[in-house]
Amino acid sequence: IDYFSVDLEGGEFDVISHIDYSKIDIKLFSIELAWEESRKKQYIDYLSQHGYRLAEIGTADVFMTKFNK
Repeated sequence: IDYFSVDLEGGEFDVISHIDYSKIDIKLFSIELAWEESRKKQYIDYLSQHGYRLAEIGTADVFMTKFNK
């Protein structure tokens, strides 16, 4: 998957935490966190554990890209 956008008005973590990252290769995430500003670090840390790095923080979105070694 080249680009995966998640905007569920508060349900974003439920989606990203149920993805099997060993089977699904997502190159770029955008996650809308306007409703969960206080949890932004949790999302970044979680995806970092699955091989992603922070690409950009927008006004309401966090963009994470797959880190290729």
